[in-house]
Amino acid sequence: PLSLPTLPSVSPTPRSVQHVGHSPPSPPPSPPGAVRAGATLSVFSFQAPCQCFGHSKRCSYLLLFRAAVCVSCRHRTRGRQCHLCRSGYHRNPSAQLHHHNICLDCQCNPDGSLHRRCNDTGYCDCKAGGTGPKCDKCLPGYYWHRGCRARVCDNVLTRCENGGVCEDNGRCLCHPPYTGLLCEKHQCKKGAGACVSQSPQDPSFTHLLLSLTALLITANDHGAL
Repeated sequence: PLSLPTLPSVSPTPRSVQHVGHSPPSPPPSPPGAVRAGATLSVFSFQAPCQCFGHSKRCSYLLLFRAAVCVSCRHRTRGRQCHLCRSGYHRNPSAQLHHHNICLDCQCNPDGSLHRRCNDTGYCDCKAGGTGPKCDKCLPGYYWHRGCRARVCDNVLTRCENGGVCEDNGRCLCHPPYTGLLCEKHQCKKGAGACVSQSPQDPSFTHLLLSLTALLITANDHGAL
């Protein structure tokens, strides 16, 4: 009988097997406008758009909320998408959101405003008597001197009394012995048991002179007798 040749035995080569959970497949390429999450989040195949309107190039990813937050916003912007203005700046109404000049300085007057912040339209919070978008003007009844101060005198409606002179609409320069906001108070020195005026125009001084004159006349009359 015809015998067949014996073939050498060959051990089968084991096939490599991938186990689920050891080496996950690579995620699909990110679509335009999306940025892959970090390595710690790649096992979840998590991706979220990183939209910062050109004011940042990096995002932090919040897995719990499945959201991306812009990091280190530039051009004086802030917010999750760099879509808000920082404190002391307001939105430029004539610029698009992606423009580098989207946020403008409030420019609040430091003497007339309460702080350097303003509202969305650029108006600052003014101190008492102040007005204007930047608090650099005064309301009627106030004058500007390192801020708005109440107008004390104007030589028209409110005059200084007793010969006082209005200075810069802010205060009355009083002649002695008068003092007070409008020079309405009389000030005198205390003498020997009486208040002696410093000015011969004062009524009390005139009354004292008349009394002394009458006393001298009376004494002369008695001496003549």
